[in-house]
Amino acid sequence: VLPKEVHLLEKSRHASLFLDTFAFSGHGTVSQMLWAGVPALTSPGERIGQRIAAAVVLASSARALVARGEEDYVRMAAALASNRGAKAQGVRARLEAARDTDPLFDIPRYVADYERLLFATWDVLAASATPGPGIPNAGFGEVGGAPSLPRFHTIVAPRPPN
Repeated sequence: VLPKEVHLLEKSRHASLFLDTFAFSGHGTVSQMLWAGVPALTSPGERIGQRIAAAVVLASSARALVARGEEDYVRMAAALASNRGAKAQGVRARLEAARDTDPLFDIPRYVADYERLLFATWDVLAASATPGPGIPNAGFGEVGGAPSLPRFHTIVAPRPPN
């Protein structure tokens, strides 16, 4: 059994282009294909399940592979497949070169951004949850001097000192 990364790279070696479906987009499959260097062509639909692949592709170095509708999708697919897939090979080389730097796959950056978002959310909550004189507490409790929301199941520690 091969490790997942090796298996994905081996499997993707045989694919020159991933064509996303219109009814339900590829979600995680699109992420895996992009990570493996396979260009993924998609077109966002009306519903959220039809737009996720487009969001994933837009976060990669293959942003140009988001079509603006069915006609654009067909035109782009034909262009990527023509001339023995020369254009797709160029996109593949760009994806492979950017695998470690694309925001889509930069996990330390994602974690840092998510932590900043959580701390900013906490700061807003802490600033708004403390009632002023004559303002009812609206159900917020105080734990150790910091506002808390006992009905929520997420535990957020107070912001660490800078």
